[in-house]
Amino acid sequence: MIGPVDVIRYCDSAGDALIRCKAALYDLMRVEVWFPESEQKPHSLQQIHLIIDEIERGILELKEDPPLDFTLNREAIDAKLGRLRDLIAEQREELQKEMKNENRQSVIKKRLSSRLAQG
Repeated sequence: MIGPVDVIRYCDSAGDALIRCKAALYDLMRVEVWFPESEQKPHSLQQIHLIIDEIERGILELKEDPPLDFTLNREAIDAKLGRLRDLIAEQREELQKEMKNENRQSVIKKRLSSRLAQG
């Protein structure tokens, strides 16, 4: 039987995983490269923020009002964490490809120009 301690352990574990995802995202942003936010890109920074918010809300709701069986909650949070990891990995791969093709400064200038043009 699953008890309150199991819920707390899971929430702590999910919270730690979310922190690691945020750190990976920060590492990408630290390169001073902004993610494109065009509608053609399904993995924009805005979508990443929405997923992070959903995960944080799910963990908080689970901590505040733990159900007897939190399997569905756990599956939902785990799926969102997996999606977040995938989006971060895609962004990292995209950035690495660009960095291989161009030097760092030209990548930053190109992204900044694109970001400023979007207004």
